[in-house]
Amino acid sequence: MSFVCPTGRRSVLICHLGFSPPLLCCHSRRPFHSFCAAPINKVSHRFLGSRSSAFCYSCGDPASDCVCGVSVGVSVKPLVAPARHDLGDRAARVRASRKPADTSGRNMPDASSSDGYRNQNILHAIRSCRRKPLIQLYSFASPSSSLICASLNAVGASPLMSACAEEIPSALAVSSCVVFSTAQITPLTSDLILKAASLLSSSSLRGTDGSTSSERRTIPFVLDPVGAGLSALRLETCRKLVQLQPAIIKGNAAEIAALCNTRTEQQRGIDGDGSDAYTTAQRARDVGLANENCVVVVTGEVDYVVDHENISCVRGGHAMMSSVSGTGCMLAALLAAAIVASSNLPTPLSTHKTAEVLCTAVSACAQEVMNDEPTLGPEGFRAKLIDKMYHVSFI
Repeated sequence: MSFVCPTGRRSVLICHLGFSPPLLCCHSRRPFHSFCAAPINKVSHRFLGSRSSAFCYSCGDPASDCVCGVSVGVSVKPLVAPARHDLGDRAARVRASRKPADTSGRNMPDASSSDGYRNQNILHAIRSCRRKPLIQLYSFASPSSSLICASLNAVGASPLMSACAEEIPSALAVSSCVVFSTAQITPLTSDLILKAASLLSSSSLRGTDGSTSSERRTIPFVLDPVGAGLSALRLETCRKLVQLQPAIIKGNAAEIAALCNTRTEQQRGIDGDGSDAYTTAQRARDVGLANENCVVVVTGEVDYVVDHENISCVRGGHAMMSSVSGTGCMLAALLAAAIVASSNLPTPLSTHKTAEVLCTAVSACAQEVMNDEPTLGPEGFRAKLIDKMYHVSFI
Protein backbone atom coordinates (compact mmCIF):
# COMPACT_ATOMS: atom_id res chain seq x y z
CA MET A 1 0.00 0.00 0.00
CA SER A 2 1.43 3.43 -0.87
CA PHE A 3 0.69 7.03 -0.06
CA VAL A 4 1.45 9.76 -2.58
CA CYS A 5 3.48 12.74 -1.44
CA PRO A 6 1.89 16.12 -2.26
CA THR A 7 4.91 16.96 -4.44
CA GLY A 8 3.95 14.07 -6.71
CA ARG A 9 7.54 12.79 -6.82
CA ARG A 10 7.72 10.68 -3.69
CA SER A 11 5.60 7.98 -2.23
CA VAL A 12 5.43 6.11 1.02
CA LEU A 13 5.63 2.33 1.18
CA ILE A 14 4.01 0.39 4.01
CA CYS A 15 4.67 -3.32 4.51
CA HIS A 16 2.09 -5.07 6.63
CA LEU A 17 3.95 -8.05 8.14
CA GLY A 18 1.99 -8.55 11.35
CA PHE A 19 3.94 -5.93 13.28
CA SER A 20 4.28 -2.15 13.19
CA PRO A 21 7.02 -1.08 10.75
CA PRO A 22 7.99 2.54 10.21
CA LEU A 23 6.61 4.47 7.25
CA LEU A 24 9.43 4.88 4.70
CA CYS A 25 9.78 7.10 1.67
CA CYS A 26 10.48 5.05 -1.45
CA HIS A 27 12.71 7.84 -2.73
CA SER A 28 14.83 8.75 0.29
CA ARG A 29 14.19 5.66 2.48
CA ARG A 30 13.72 8.01 5.40
CA PRO A 31 10.77 8.02 7.79
CA PHE A 32 7.72 9.50 6.15
CA HIS A 33 7.16 12.39 8.54
CA SER A 34 10.78 13.57 8.23
CA PHE A 35 10.79 14.29 4.49
CA CYS A 36 7.45 16.01 4.06
CA ALA A 37 6.36 18.98 6.15
CA ALA A 38 3.34 19.79 3.99
CA PRO A 39 -0.14 18.61 5.01
CA ILE A 40 -1.43 15.61 3.06
CA ASN A 41 -4.87 16.11 1.59
CA LYS A 42 -5.34 12.93 -0.46
CA VAL A 43 -4.39 9.53 0.85
CA SER A 44 -5.11 6.10 -0.59
CA HIS A 45 -6.29 4.14 2.42
CA ARG A 46 -7.76 0.70 2.85
CA PHE A 47 -8.75 -0.97 6.10
CA LEU A 48 -6.66 -4.11 6.59
CA GLY A 49 -8.59 -5.51 9.51
CA SER A 50 -6.04 -4.76 12.25
CA ARG A 51 -6.40 -2.45 15.19
CA SER A 52 -4.67 0.77 14.30
CA SER A 53 -3.62 4.19 15.40
CA ALA A 54 -4.17 7.07 13.02
CA PHE A 55 -2.40 10.39 13.39
CA CYS A 56 -2.86 13.72 11.68
CA TYR A 57 0.37 14.74 10.01
CA SER A 58 -0.62 18.40 10.25
CA CYS A 59 -1.25 18.87 13.95
CA GLY A 60 0.02 15.51 15.24
CA ASP A 61 -3.21 14.64 17.08
CA PRO A 62 -5.03 11.29 16.80
CA ALA A 63 -7.24 11.27 13.72
CA SER A 64 -10.35 10.78 15.88
CA ASP A 65 -9.60 14.09 17.62
CA CYS A 66 -8.37 16.04 14.61
CA VAL A 67 -10.64 18.74 13.22
CA CYS A 68 -8.25 20.41 10.78
CA GLY A 69 -9.44 18.26 7.88
CA VAL A 70 -6.10 16.84 6.74
CA SER A 71 -5.81 13.77 8.97
CA VAL A 72 -4.16 10.65 7.62
CA GLY A 73 -5.67 7.25 8.41
CA VAL A 74 -3.18 4.39 8.46
CA SER A 75 -3.75 0.76 9.35
CA VAL A 76 -0.42 0.30 11.14
CA LYS A 77 1.15 2.28 13.92
CA PRO A 78 4.52 3.94 13.15
CA LEU A 79 7.42 3.04 15.42
CA VAL A 80 8.15 6.75 15.80
CA ALA A 81 5.26 9.07 16.56
CA PRO A 82 4.77 11.64 13.80
CA ALA A 83 6.50 14.91 14.53
CA ARG A 84 4.54 18.11 14.92
CA HIS A 85 5.45 20.25 11.95
CA ASP A 86 6.17 23.93 12.16
CA LEU A 87 3.03 25.35 10.64
CA GLY A 88 2.97 28.59 12.59
CA ASP A 89 0.00 28.99 14.89
CA ARG A 90 -2.37 26.85 12.79
CA ALA A 91 -2.50 24.02 15.30
CA ALA A 92 -3.22 26.49 18.09
CA ARG A 93 -6.06 28.02 16.10
CA VAL A 94 -7.52 24.57 15.41
CA ARG A 95 -7.50 23.65 19.09
CA ALA A 96 -9.00 26.99 20.06
CA SER A 97 -11.86 26.39 17.63
CA ARG A 98 -12.83 23.05 19.12
CA LYS A 99 -16.27 22.91 20.62
CA PRO A 100 -16.88 21.80 24.23
CA ALA A 101 -17.84 18.21 24.97
CA ASP A 102 -21.20 17.22 23.49
CA THR A 103 -23.62 15.49 25.85
CA SER A 104 -26.16 14.63 23.15
CA GLY A 105 -24.37 11.45 22.11
CA ARG A 106 -23.70 12.65 18.56
CA ASN A 107 -19.93 12.90 19.12
CA MET A 108 -19.56 9.69 21.09
CA PRO A 109 -16.79 7.32 19.96
CA ASP A 110 -18.16 5.12 17.23
CA ALA A 111 -17.79 1.42 18.02
CA SER A 112 -18.28 0.56 14.36
CA SER A 113 -15.16 2.54 13.34
CA SER A 114 -12.84 0.04 15.03
CA ASP A 115 -14.88 -3.14 15.48
CA GLY A 116 -16.62 -4.37 12.37
CA TYR A 117 -17.12 -7.85 11.09
CA ARG A 118 -13.65 -7.64 9.53
CA ASN A 119 -11.69 -7.91 12.78
CA GLN A 120 -14.27 -9.29 15.22
CA ASN A 121 -16.49 -11.39 13.01
CA ILE A 122 -19.29 -12.39 15.34
CA LEU A 123 -21.26 -13.77 12.38
CA HIS A 124 -18.41 -16.16 11.62
CA ALA A 125 -18.27 -17.07 15.32
CA ILE A 126 -21.93 -18.10 15.17
CA ARG A 127 -21.27 -20.37 12.21
CA SER A 128 -18.15 -21.80 13.87
CA CYS A 129 -19.97 -23.10 16.97
CA ARG A 130 -19.41 -26.82 17.43
CA ARG A 131 -23.12 -27.25 18.03
CA LYS A 132 -25.40 -25.14 15.84
CA PRO A 133 -27.14 -22.58 18.09
CA LEU A 134 -30.83 -23.39 18.40
CA ILE A 135 -32.87 -20.24 19.03
CA GLN A 136 -36.41 -20.65 20.37
CA LEU A 137 -38.62 -17.76 19.25
CA TYR A 138 -41.87 -16.87 21.01
CA SER A 139 -44.71 -14.66 19.78
CA PHE A 140 -43.20 -13.30 16.60
CA ALA A 141 -45.54 -11.85 13.98
CA SER A 142 -46.01 -13.87 10.81
CA PRO A 143 -44.64 -11.18 8.42
CA SER A 144 -41.36 -11.16 10.35
CA SER A 145 -40.99 -14.92 10.70
CA SER A 146 -39.52 -15.58 7.27
CA LEU A 147 -36.90 -12.84 7.66
CA ILE A 148 -35.94 -14.02 11.13
CA CYS A 149 -35.60 -17.66 10.11
CA ALA A 150 -33.69 -16.75 6.94
CA SER A 151 -31.22 -14.56 8.85
CA LEU A 152 -30.55 -17.22 11.49
CA ASN A 153 -30.03 -19.88 8.84
CA ALA A 154 -27.77 -17.53 6.87
CA VAL A 155 -25.28 -17.19 9.75
CA GLY A 156 -25.36 -20.86 10.75
CA ALA A 157 -27.94 -20.87 13.54
CA SER A 158 -31.25 -22.70 13.62
CA PRO A 159 -34.69 -21.26 14.49
CA LEU A 160 -37.37 -23.03 16.52
CA MET A 161 -40.84 -21.51 16.75
CA SER A 162 -42.78 -23.77 19.07
CA ALA A 163 -46.04 -22.13 20.16
CA CYS A 164 -47.59 -24.98 22.15
CA ALA A 165 -47.81 -24.75 25.95
CA GLU A 166 -47.35 -28.51 26.28
CA GLU A 167 -44.06 -28.30 24.38
CA ILE A 168 -42.48 -25.63 26.55
CA PRO A 169 -40.32 -27.93 28.74
CA SER A 170 -39.02 -30.03 25.86
CA ALA A 171 -38.47 -27.03 23.57
CA LEU A 172 -36.53 -25.09 26.19
CA ALA A 173 -34.46 -28.12 27.12
CA VAL A 174 -32.86 -28.27 23.69
CA SER A 175 -32.64 -24.51 23.07
CA SER A 176 -29.38 -22.57 23.21
CA CYS A 177 -31.09 -19.22 23.78
CA VAL A 178 -34.66 -17.92 23.79
CA VAL A 179 -36.18 -14.74 22.36
CA PHE A 180 -39.45 -13.38 23.76
CA SER A 181 -41.31 -10.86 21.64
CA THR A 182 -44.60 -9.02 22.06
CA ALA A 183 -45.06 -8.52 18.32
CA GLN A 184 -48.16 -10.72 18.15
CA ILE A 185 -49.48 -10.56 21.68
CA THR A 186 -52.78 -11.92 22.97
CA PRO A 187 -53.79 -12.93 26.49
CA LEU A 188 -53.05 -16.52 25.47
CA THR A 189 -49.59 -15.82 24.06
CA SER A 190 -48.83 -13.57 27.04
CA ASP A 191 -49.51 -16.47 29.41
CA LEU A 192 -47.43 -18.75 27.17
CA ILE A 193 -44.30 -16.63 27.15
CA LEU A 194 -44.53 -15.78 30.84
CA LYS A 195 -44.80 -19.48 31.65
CA ALA A 196 -41.78 -20.24 29.48
CA ALA A 197 -39.74 -17.39 30.98
CA SER A 198 -40.62 -18.50 34.51
CA LEU A 199 -39.53 -22.03 33.67
CA LEU A 200 -36.18 -20.72 32.39
CA SER A 201 -35.46 -19.05 35.71
CA SER A 202 -36.57 -22.05 37.78
CA SER A 203 -34.78 -25.31 38.52
CA SER A 204 -37.59 -27.57 37.34
CA LEU A 205 -36.60 -27.62 33.66
CA ARG A 206 -35.32 -31.06 32.72
CA GLY A 207 -33.49 -32.02 29.59
CA THR A 208 -33.86 -35.04 27.38
CA ASP A 209 -31.19 -36.84 29.40
CA GLY A 210 -33.21 -36.41 32.61
CA SER A 211 -30.84 -33.84 34.10
CA THR A 212 -31.97 -30.46 35.35
CA SER A 213 -31.25 -27.68 32.89
CA SER A 214 -29.71 -25.44 35.54
CA GLU A 215 -27.26 -28.24 36.39
CA ARG A 216 -26.14 -28.51 32.75
CA ARG A 217 -26.11 -24.94 31.54
CA THR A 218 -27.74 -21.55 31.83
CA ILE A 219 -30.21 -20.63 29.10
CA PRO A 220 -30.25 -16.85 28.58
CA PHE A 221 -33.08 -15.01 26.91
CA VAL A 222 -33.51 -11.82 24.89
CA LEU A 223 -36.54 -9.54 25.26
CA ASP A 224 -37.91 -7.68 22.25
CA PRO A 225 -40.64 -5.39 23.69
CA VAL A 226 -42.40 -4.69 20.39
CA GLY A 227 -44.89 -1.84 20.82
CA ALA A 228 -44.48 -1.85 24.58
CA GLY A 229 -46.19 1.53 24.87
CA LEU A 230 -49.10 0.60 22.61
CA SER A 231 -51.30 -1.21 25.13
CA ALA A 232 -51.48 -2.16 28.79
CA LEU A 233 -51.25 -5.86 27.90
CA ARG A 234 -47.94 -5.43 26.07
CA LEU A 235 -46.46 -3.19 28.76
CA GLU A 236 -47.49 -5.43 31.65
CA THR A 237 -46.14 -8.53 29.89
CA CYS A 238 -42.82 -6.80 29.18
CA ARG A 239 -42.44 -5.59 32.76
CA LYS A 240 -42.98 -9.10 34.10
CA LEU A 241 -40.33 -10.40 31.69
CA VAL A 242 -37.90 -7.68 32.79
CA GLN A 243 -38.22 -8.92 36.37
CA LEU A 244 -36.96 -12.34 35.23
CA GLN A 245 -33.59 -10.79 34.20
CA PRO A 246 -33.15 -11.05 30.43
CA ALA A 247 -29.59 -10.96 29.12
CA ILE A 248 -30.47 -8.29 26.53
CA ILE A 249 -33.43 -5.99 26.00
CA LYS A 250 -33.61 -4.68 22.43
CA GLY A 251 -36.08 -2.05 21.34
CA ASN A 252 -36.46 1.31 19.67
CA ALA A 253 -36.41 4.50 21.73
CA ALA A 254 -40.19 4.58 22.15
CA GLU A 255 -40.33 0.99 23.45
CA ILE A 256 -37.44 1.42 25.88
CA ALA A 257 -38.89 4.72 27.09
CA ALA A 258 -42.16 2.91 27.87
CA LEU A 259 -40.27 0.36 30.01
CA CYS A 260 -38.52 3.25 31.79
CA ASN A 261 -41.90 4.94 32.58
CA THR A 262 -40.89 8.09 30.72
CA ARG A 263 -43.72 8.06 28.17
CA THR A 264 -46.92 9.91 28.96
CA GLU A 265 -48.70 9.30 25.66
CA GLN A 266 -49.68 6.10 23.89
CA GLN A 267 -47.19 4.73 21.38
CA ARG A 268 -48.43 4.86 17.78
CA GLY A 269 -47.92 1.40 16.31
CA ILE A 270 -44.70 -0.50 16.78
CA ASP A 271 -42.29 1.82 14.97
CA GLY A 272 -40.04 4.40 16.57
CA ASP A 273 -41.48 7.89 16.97
CA GLY A 274 -38.30 9.92 16.71
CA SER A 275 -37.53 9.88 20.44
CA ASP A 276 -33.96 10.76 21.40
CA ALA A 277 -32.24 7.38 21.52
CA TYR A 278 -29.23 8.63 23.49
CA THR A 279 -31.38 10.25 26.18
CA THR A 280 -33.42 7.05 26.38
CA ALA A 281 -30.24 4.98 26.77
CA GLN A 282 -29.11 7.23 29.63
CA ARG A 283 -32.52 6.91 31.25
CA ALA A 284 -32.40 3.10 30.97
CA ARG A 285 -29.14 3.12 32.90
CA ASP A 286 -30.38 5.62 35.50
CA VAL A 287 -33.56 3.68 36.34
CA GLY A 288 -31.75 0.33 36.49
CA LEU A 289 -33.26 -1.23 33.38
CA ALA A 290 -29.68 -1.62 32.16
CA ASN A 291 -27.73 -3.24 34.96
CA GLU A 292 -24.96 -5.74 35.70
CA ASN A 293 -27.08 -8.63 34.42
CA CYS A 294 -28.92 -6.92 31.57
CA VAL A 295 -27.72 -4.95 28.54
CA VAL A 296 -30.14 -2.61 26.76
CA VAL A 297 -29.85 -2.00 23.01
CA VAL A 298 -31.68 1.13 21.83
CA THR A 299 -32.05 1.03 18.05
CA GLY A 300 -32.55 3.93 15.70
CA GLU A 301 -30.57 6.02 13.25
CA VAL A 302 -27.71 5.44 15.70
CA ASP A 303 -27.81 2.35 17.91
CA TYR A 304 -26.81 2.63 21.58
CA VAL A 305 -25.66 -0.27 23.74
CA VAL A 306 -25.82 0.43 27.47
CA ASP A 307 -25.13 -1.47 30.67
CA HIS A 308 -24.71 -0.28 34.26
CA GLU A 309 -21.44 1.49 33.45
CA ASN A 310 -20.95 2.18 29.74
CA ILE A 311 -22.87 3.55 26.79
CA SER A 312 -21.46 2.86 23.33
CA CYS A 313 -22.89 3.86 19.98
CA VAL A 314 -22.92 2.08 16.63
CA ARG A 315 -23.31 4.25 13.56
CA GLY A 316 -23.70 3.03 10.02
CA GLY A 317 -26.49 0.92 8.62
CA HIS A 318 -28.89 2.42 6.13
CA ALA A 319 -32.31 4.08 6.18
CA MET A 320 -33.63 1.24 4.01
CA MET A 321 -33.68 -0.99 7.10
CA SER A 322 -36.65 0.98 8.42
CA SER A 323 -38.55 0.20 5.19
CA VAL A 324 -38.32 -3.57 5.69
CA SER A 325 -40.72 -5.10 8.19
CA GLY A 326 -39.03 -7.33 10.72
CA THR A 327 -35.47 -6.00 10.79
CA GLY A 328 -35.78 -5.22 14.49
CA CYS A 329 -37.03 -8.74 15.22
CA MET A 330 -34.19 -10.08 13.07
CA LEU A 331 -31.67 -8.17 15.17
CA ALA A 332 -33.12 -9.63 18.39
CA ALA A 333 -32.78 -13.17 17.03
CA LEU A 334 -29.20 -12.53 15.88
CA LEU A 335 -28.34 -11.09 19.29
CA ALA A 336 -29.50 -14.37 20.84
CA ALA A 337 -27.29 -16.35 18.46
CA ALA A 338 -24.36 -14.01 19.21
CA ILE A 339 -24.71 -14.64 22.96
CA VAL A 340 -24.35 -18.37 22.32
CA ALA A 341 -21.38 -17.86 19.99
CA SER A 342 -19.61 -15.54 22.43
CA SER A 343 -19.83 -18.09 25.23
CA ASN A 344 -18.07 -20.61 22.98
CA LEU A 345 -15.11 -18.36 22.15
CA PRO A 346 -11.70 -19.10 23.76
CA THR A 347 -12.02 -15.72 25.47
CA PRO A 348 -15.75 -15.03 25.82
CA LEU A 349 -16.91 -11.49 25.18
CA SER A 350 -19.02 -9.61 27.69
CA THR A 351 -22.69 -9.27 26.86
CA HIS A 352 -22.16 -5.55 26.23
CA LYS A 353 -19.34 -6.22 23.78
CA THR A 354 -21.28 -9.04 22.12
CA ALA A 355 -24.25 -6.75 21.46
CA GLU A 356 -21.92 -4.00 20.24
CA VAL A 357 -20.09 -6.11 17.65
CA LEU A 358 -23.29 -7.80 16.45
CA CYS A 359 -25.01 -4.45 15.84
CA THR A 360 -21.84 -3.29 14.08
CA ALA A 361 -21.79 -6.34 11.83
CA VAL A 362 -25.44 -6.03 10.80
CA SER A 363 -25.04 -2.28 10.18
CA ALA A 364 -21.94 -2.88 8.08
CA CYS A 365 -23.73 -5.50 5.98
CA ALA A 366 -26.71 -3.20 5.38
CA GLN A 367 -24.48 -0.28 4.43
CA GLU A 368 -22.41 -2.33 2.00
CA VAL A 369 -25.50 -3.75 0.31
CA MET A 370 -26.82 -0.26 -0.45
CA ASN A 371 -23.38 1.05 -1.40
CA ASP A 372 -23.04 -1.74 -3.96
CA GLU A 373 -26.57 -1.31 -5.35
CA PRO A 374 -28.02 2.11 -4.48
CA THR A 375 -31.17 1.54 -6.55
CA LEU A 376 -32.43 -1.43 -4.51
CA GLY A 377 -35.96 -1.32 -3.15
CA PRO A 378 -37.16 -2.85 0.13
CA GLU A 379 -37.66 -6.40 -1.19
CA GLY A 380 -34.38 -6.42 -3.08
CA PHE A 381 -32.58 -5.04 -0.03
CA ARG A 382 -34.10 -7.73 2.17
CA ALA A 383 -32.80 -10.53 -0.04
CA LYS A 384 -29.36 -8.94 -0.53
CA LEU A 385 -28.96 -8.37 3.22
CA ILE A 386 -29.52 -12.07 3.91
CA ASP A 387 -27.01 -12.96 1.16
CA LYS A 388 -24.45 -10.51 2.56
CA MET A 389 -24.68 -11.92 6.08
CA TYR A 390 -24.37 -15.43 4.67
CA HIS A 391 -21.14 -14.63 2.82
CA VAL A 392 -19.69 -12.60 5.70
CA SER A 393 -20.21 -15.54 8.09
CA PHE A 394 -17.68 -17.53 6.04
CA ILE A 395 -14.95 -14.84 6.13
